[in-house]
Amino acid sequence: VLHPQFHTSQWCDQEVGWALGRNIPVAAVRWDTATRTQDGFLEEHQDITLGATHGSGEWFLAQQIFQLALNDSRTHEKGLRALAEAFVNSFNYNNTRVLWTLIEQEPRWESEHLRRFEYAVETNAQVYDAIANSEMVPDLVKKLVERFEPPVPKPAPDPWGEPPF
Repeated sequence: VLHPQFHTSQWCDQEVGWALGRNIPVAAVRWDTATRTQDGFLEEHQDITLGATHGSGEWFLAQQIFQLALNDSRTHEKGLRALAEAFVNSFNYNNTRVLWTLIEQEPRWESEHLRRFEYAVETNAQVYDAIANSEMVPDLVKKLVERFEPPVPKPAPDPWGEPPF
């Protein structure tokens, strides 16, 4: 969290530089103020600004940090697992819709994630009874699973019945 006095200590910049130099993800969070200082790389590429014009509160901040985790190749897989678990534990219909929007944007899902989505449909009424994009979420999950794991066609029955030998 970038306090207005962040740059008065040489250690703050040093610690951020140390983390960035070791390829550790950093998310700078600041409160929007009229007398904002320029923080170079932090502000230009990784800044999350809280305030009346940008959003505020814990929920907004959590969404912003989660989006950073999904977009960063270093944390993307953990973000996908977290997204699947959030879907399993969705606490209301609106949350299910918000999570589904993120799920459908992802270009690839692994089998373990797809099983978690199916589990969510089976065990959570806030997922099972939810509607997103004018469709029932269970139907959307089924389509998603079929997109990444197409059904295996059944072999045609043998017209001759038993083999001749």
